[in-house]
Amino acid sequence: MLFFVTDQKKNLNLKAFKSSWMGWGLSENDFYQRVGVLRGTADLVGEIIAANLPEALNTPAVKDAKAALGKQYALYKQQTLIPGDDQEWQPLSKKEREFRAVVCERLAMLVKVNGWRQPSDQATIREYVATHDDAVCSWLNSLYPTIDLDRRQLLIMTTAKFIRSYTPFFSDRGCAFQFSSVLDDSLVVLDEFDSTKEQLLDKVIDDALKVQFDLPTMFKQLSTGLLAEDDLPQDLRDLVKDSPKFGELQQRAKRLNQKFFSRLLL
Repeated sequence: MLFFVTDQKKNLNLKAFKSSWMGWGLSENDFYQRVGVLRGTADLVGEIIAANLPEALNTPAVKDAKAALGKQYALYKQQTLIPGDDQEWQPLSKKEREFRAVVCERLAMLVKVNGWRQPSDQATIREYVATHDDAVCSWLNSLYPTIDLDRRQLLIMTTAKFIRSYTPFFSDRGCAFQFSSVLDDSLVVLDEFDSTKEQLLDKVIDDALKVQFDLPTMFKQLSTGLLAEDDLPQDLRDLVKDSPKFGELQQRAKRLNQKFFSRLLL
């Protein structure tokens, strides 16, 4: 599989690429069966709202779920006008999951399986989408390539998407690309490689800000535990004291404790 990762959305030029592909007499669904475009949640929802539902998916339940998703998307767009305020992202993601679940229920009925939660039923739905050239499959392949990434020959996405995660179609939880089997034996092409560093730094900062933990307290507890060797059982005390590394670790903890916690008292 080939990954094409670019820093800016404008560099994707998907419309021209698809036109060139279809110029060889291939259908749009054939294109999306082989090429997966992975989008962030907001971009994906924008595409869902803009696209017409296929007739087979245009049921009251799916239409209601899409309408609810559209309302949440409108709130999200308003919220993003406020600098530094992105609190509407999580509700938008939740509504997208709810919409996807309703679509899955409809797919199960179309494919004539009992549900969509079981792996065997999911495999049946995947096979149907991969082997049929109809409006439902075209809609799914264009918007949700995550229904079956392994069948794709090319995955296109931004750097921000690549260094974060994607959500498999039948799952509620994201999966980081670096821990996914999708990367096995794949070639990754990074466009504008120099700017990737800034994206990675932004992700590190974002991840650090999400950590809800009292780090000074944790460090204090670790330091206390290392220095309180007399509280250890005799057998364990003899074992650790025989190691020169333990003594070095104790001294480092003591120095760091004196250095940093004395500052907190100022």
